[in-house]
Amino acid sequence: MEPKITLAAAKTDPGPLEIETDKYILLETIFCYKLNSNITLLALAQNMLNRTYRLSADEQGVDAPGRGIVFKVSYSFGMGSNPV
Repeated sequence: MEPKITLAAAKTDPGPLEIETDKYILLETIFCYKLNSNITLLALAQNMLNRTYRLSADEQGVDAPGRGIVFKVSYSFGMGSNPV
């Protein structure tokens, strides 16, 4: 498990073509489990607090996505036995 916390300050002094943005806290985590030597399972929980926020103060920007979960399975192919 690998937790990640992002703290972002409010932008109160926007420049041209920017808007003010609120401060926010994001909490995310990655869970990884190696099932065997070839298969790894991964789950990524994003924006666990379901905060509304903007990554940019650009007035054309949009809010970032809400809470989400990504699942991933990876398989690595072994090279087999070494040739003689």
